[in-house]
Amino acid sequence: MLNKQMSKAQWRMSVNQIRVEKSALDREVMDREELREEAAA
Repeated sequence: MLNKQMSKAQWRMSVNQIRVEKSALDREVMDREELREEAAA
């Protein structure tokens, strides 16, 4: 069980992803593409 938890933790640290609630993005300020570009920088 501990090995599985460690594996998941390492995967989460290594993968480039952003979790955002649907209502959290304001299209007037920043859309999805702009968020992706900002995260990639």
